[in-house]
Amino acid sequence: GVKTILLDITLGVLVLGWIGSCICCFRVPQGVFRRAGISAMGVLVGTVAIWQGGNNVLEKFDLTWRSWVNTCFLVVMILACLAIPICAAGCMYKRKQWLFQMMCLLCVAELLIGGWWGIFFAALSYQPERDIVWEGRALVEEDQGFLGTRFAYYPRVGPLLKGRETVYVTYEMDKRLCLD
Repeated sequence: GVKTILLDITLGVLVLGWIGSCICCFRVPQGVFRRAGISAMGVLVGTVAIWQGGNNVLEKFDLTWRSWVNTCFLVVMILACLAIPICAAGCMYKRKQWLFQMMCLLCVAELLIGGWWGIFFAALSYQPERDIVWEGRALVEEDQGFLGTRFAYYPRVGPLLKGRETVYVTYEMDKRLCLD
């Protein structure tokens, strides 16, 4: 409906403004804000490459990132995306006045809209988990219940990884697997 169209338009404007911010950082002469903006872009690209590239590789071995690792990747991406327009505004500070004002407006929009949505999605992406040993097997218990109760158990592979397939799922607190 109308809300979806408005959300699409808002996201489209933010993405176009964000791309414009990236271009502004590349076009200005050397400076602190240019280096910071390009560094933020590097962090963003590196994070996406490790996160999504890692997902593709891990999938072949029937593994996936643990919940807290996914949340860390998401937070780093959000912070890098928010830093780029701020750096672009700094790059434009002594340049064309109208462009600086537009970049400042974009920064405010990015921080208000992108920041709040980012915090919201980061909070929703985290699923509390704990490591347990059940019948001699190392498992990760994930509390996947947002409004209800759902506990899923995955093979524990290490501090960063877990198995992709669930070993056991329960919707009742008293049927959770206990520590040995």
